[in-house]
Amino acid sequence: MPVLNVNEREAIRTTLETNLRRNVPLHLYTSTGGGLYIPGRECRDCEQFEALLNEIITECPKISLKTTEYFSNQTLAVEDNIARIPTLLIGNSPSKLRYVGLPLENQLSVLVQAFIGTSGIRSPLKLDTRRQLRRLKNDVHIQVFVTRTCRFSPQTAILACMMALESSNLTTEVLQIESLSDVPALYSIRGVPKIVINSRVHFTGALNENTLLMQILRASGLESAGTEQIVNYSNEVTPL
Repeated sequence: MPVLNVNEREAIRTTLETNLRRNVPLHLYTSTGGGLYIPGRECRDCEQFEALLNEIITECPKISLKTTEYFSNQTLAVEDNIARIPTLLIGNSPSKLRYVGLPLENQLSVLVQAFIGTSGIRSPLKLDTRRQLRRLKNDVHIQVFVTRTCRFSPQTAILACMMALESSNLTTEVLQIESLSDVPALYSIRGVPKIVINSRVHFTGALNENTLLMQILRASGLESAGTEQIVNYSNEVTPL
C-alpha cells in the first residue's frame, strides 16, 4: 500500500519540481530485520520511512537515497552519531539536518522544506538573522521534538532547519516522538513543539524567528539574559 495519497504525492512533486535547485543526497539509517523478529532490534517505522522516501524519489529524480542497516554497521553509525532509528541524514556529509522518526501528516512539509533548503534555494530568513548566525563560534545543536498532528510544530521545525543551513557551527535534528517511545520521559516533554539547544536551553511551544535566534545565541553564550526575564514557553503548544 502506498504511504502517500494521490493529493500528497502531487503536492510534493509540484513543490519539489518548482523549488529544488540542486541534487539532494539522503542517507537513511534503518533496520531491515531480515524478516525475523529480534528483541531489542525492532523498528516499527523503518520500512514505512524507506517506502515514503522511495515514493518521493519517484516523483523527483534530483533526490537520491542511500540506506544503511543500523545494527550491522555500528562503526559507521557511531561515526555519524546515530542513536535511534529510523534516522535520515539530509544533504552531503557531514549533514546539517537530520530527521528521526516517521514524518507523516503535518510533518511532511518539514521534510520537503528541508530538501528545498538543502538544495540551495535562497534563505527565507531575514538578513540580520543570517548575519547573527554567522557569528557563532562554538557548535550549537538544536533538537525540535514534534508530533505528526501538532499544527504548531512544522513552522518551528522548518525555521530551525533553515537556521542550521546558515552557519557551519549549527545543526538541527527534528525528532517525531510518536516513533520514539523513550523520548517524552527522557526529555520531560509535556507539549510540542519542544526545543532543546545544546542540552541546556529548553523551550516549549512555537517560536518566531527572533525568539529562536535569541535562544540560539543564549545557548552559545553570545547573549545573556541581562535584567529581562527569559520565558521558556509560548501559548502555541499542543499538550501531550
